[in-house]
Amino acid sequence: MAVTQFHLKQLMNALANMNKAQELEPRNPYRYSSRAYIKDAIGDLAGAIEDYKKCIELDPLDAVAHNNLGMLEEKFGRKQKAEKHFKKADEISKDEKSPFFGKFNTEGEQILNQDEAQQEVQNVIKEAYEKEKEELEKEQAKKEEKEGEKSSIGKVMLSVFKSKQEFIAFINFIKNGFKS
Repeated sequence: MAVTQFHLKQLMNALANMNKAQELEPRNPYRYSSRAYIKDAIGDLAGAIEDYKKCIELDPLDAVAHNNLGMLEEKFGRKQKAEKHFKKADEISKDEKSPFFGKFNTEGEQILNQDEAQQEVQNVIKEAYEKEKEELEKEQAKKEEKEGEKSSIGKVMLSVFKSKQEFIAFINFIKNGFKS
């Protein structure tokens, strides 16, 4: 939801929903990096830096978080801190076990063309969606077991989309190829 709102330029709603997601999953580094990206977009650079630091604390091998934190440190004129994070991002992207391996050249520039980059983004979104779906299904199964009742898909939809407008915005975002 928050990602859709972000792409629709509904930044404050996106931040509110990402705050809720972070509260539900305080050990999920993706929640912090996503919220940091939103905070950066609304001008809360200090808040974005804190969230990237928390993301890196939870997942020290997140090359994107290191890179983005470096860019924010650079905005504040903290060149040494920025360089440290840029070097770490480069180091991680050179690790064959890293999902970022082979995506950057030795200068840290991306080596994918636009079509490849778009496909890579689609793949990452799909993987994140599948992971999120799996986690939600596990959570839902636990709730059902605890409550002793089966929940309908309608209840799940209502818990995800609080209004018809949000649902329509999400569908339009998907139809437009994940573009706002």
